[in-house]
Amino acid sequence: MTRIKVNGFKIFRGRHNNGKQYCYHRKTGERIDLEKHPIGSVGFFAECARINALLTTVSPKPGTLGLLIAAYRGDAVFADLAPRTRTSSGISRPGRTTSVSSTTSSRLATRR
Repeated sequence: MTRIKVNGFKIFRGRHNNGKQYCYHRKTGERIDLEKHPIGSVGFFAECARINALLTTVSPKPGTLGLLIAAYRGDAVFADLAPRTRTSSGISRPGRTTSVSSTTSSRLATRR
């Protein structure tokens, strides 16, 4: 039997119930029902993609640079900019955990 390793998921056999397999997402702890979606099936990979999509919609923490940038991008001033200006703003990935008070101009220069 071929073993499949999926990044971010823990696939293992139970100790107490005749080796039944289980699959959990490591960060969220959400379980995939392997009776409905056997490992390697299209449904299994669809469930993996659905659970991974939950992580990408995490909102920035209060008081961080990521929240400040998200507020700016949601503002009408940002929406009025030309599309080329919006895409080349130089901020590709805001720091979701970087505190605004600890951000200095030299730190911003290194993020560019």
